[in-house]
Amino acid sequence: MQLVEAGKIELDAPVQRYLPWFRVADPVASAHITVRHLLTQVSGLSREMKEKLGRVRPATIGQASRIPGVTPAAVSLINIYIEIQGRQQAV
Repeated sequence: MQLVEAGKIELDAPVQRYLPWFRVADPVASAHITVRHLLTQVSGLSREMKEKLGRVRPATIGQASRIPGVTPAAVSLINIYIEIQGRQQAV
């Protein structure tokens, strides 16, 4: 929220304004997903995935992908989260 308060990010702006490479399966949805949508979305991970990741606490994406029952979709969401966090720290 510091970036919002500093006027560097608008909550209701499309995510693609800040991350032009951001895509989901539906191209129309990709263009309309806002920063607010991402912030209000818990994470996209199911409770089961969160519990598995919480128990094991993998240090890398590779480790996360080898946890029994962790889906490729969950690994993709984790990767997106890490990339967004890295970009936020660089701003």
